[in-house]
Amino acid sequence: WGMAEGKRLYSAYNCAGCHANGGGGMGPPLMDDRWIYGAAPANIYQTIVEGRPNGMPAFRGKIPDAQVWMLVAYVQSMSGQAPIDVMPGRSDHMRATTPENARRAETPKQTGPR
Repeated sequence: WGMAEGKRLYSAYNCAGCHANGGGGMGPPLMDDRWIYGAAPANIYQTIVEGRPNGMPAFRGKIPDAQVWMLVAYVQSMSGQAPIDVMPGRSDHMRATTPENARRAETPKQTGPR
């Protein structure tokens, strides 16, 4: 449920405005194996809450912690890092790529500073 709710929140908070439904745009792609600040849940959480230099705004105090963790779960699923039985199965009208539960898993590699 949390991952599916994270998918809804991803759209509601307009994350696609910068990350283009995971394929990258103004912000980096979330569906590949290159993760600048790491792909661990704690790294993704920190990125959302604290922001990152050169574009990622901080959402501390703007998004409740429970919702941040749902977003973390969904963002991880975008690169195939979640078990198939928990991935959101429904595709939506904004889907431009293969659904999360049909995507080949990528092993994220940290490409930036720790």
